[in-house]
Amino acid sequence: MIELIVCSSCDMSKEEAMERGFHFAPLLVQVEGEWYEDGVTMSKEKFNRGLEGFSSIPTTSQVPPYTFETLYEKVVDEAIVITMSKEVSGTYQSAVIAANHHPKIHIVDCLKASVGERVLIEYADRLIKEGLDCKTIVDRLEDVKDKICLLAILDSLTYVYKGGRLSKTQAILGSLLKVKPILTMEDGKIAALGKSKGVKKACRFIESYVEAHGGIDVSMPYACSYSGVDPSIVDKYFDQCTILTKEELARGAIEQTGAGIGTHAGPNAIFLAYFRNE
Repeated sequence: MIELIVCSSCDMSKEEAMERGFHFAPLLVQVEGEWYEDGVTMSKEKFNRGLEGFSSIPTTSQVPPYTFETLYEKVVDEAIVITMSKEVSGTYQSAVIAANHHPKIHIVDCLKASVGERVLIEYADRLIKEGLDCKTIVDRLEDVKDKICLLAILDSLTYVYKGGRLSKTQAILGSLLKVKPILTMEDGKIAALGKSKGVKKACRFIESYVEAHGGIDVSMPYACSYSGVDPSIVDKYFDQCTILTKEELARGAIEQTGAGIGTHAGPNAIFLAYFRNE
């Protein structure tokens, strides 16, 4: 029996994770001086409703080792842990530390975050259901994770800069003309990909990028998420974007971001993750 351990940074709700038999490891988030567990004591809805009104920008902390240790004790046989990039969070290291006395725990750094993490989880779940052994699954995850593309369109760089995930220079450049910053993750780190004024131009930029980098492998999982409280932001972009039809998008996951990601993205951001073609 192979089990999956997922972190709240993948923007999957705890409820969905539990329904699918996954173990759920929440990041910690500090909101107005109080610490909460992302997706547990601080729900997605509560966090996103308050995001624009908090007196200060929330801060986050990695999943602590003892959380992983507690989950590892529940594993019957073997488990695969998929974490966000170790370049932006200490969660991977926490998972490794907790696994010292658990030889049947296998940890994969997905090199991404948010729905970029989720699509690798979806692929892992597919392989488990196909009946593959744990080593084969881990090897395949390591082989394909470099093909994951994560694209994010933000309203501003204020949150990602103040959260320490982007340099001051990058933040200033991105805010000069009040444009929508477009980010990606390269080698596990956040990188500024471009900028655009307005939804239509942002969509044209994304389409050009996707086409220039191999296109979308629709046979593999893909997912979208948004921050804030208005899910129609997804429609606003994909009404203008032709890289995925609405029918294809409906077959993927569309999630509201949790506190672990929304803290750094700010409100009204949208994320798209997919596997690129060869």
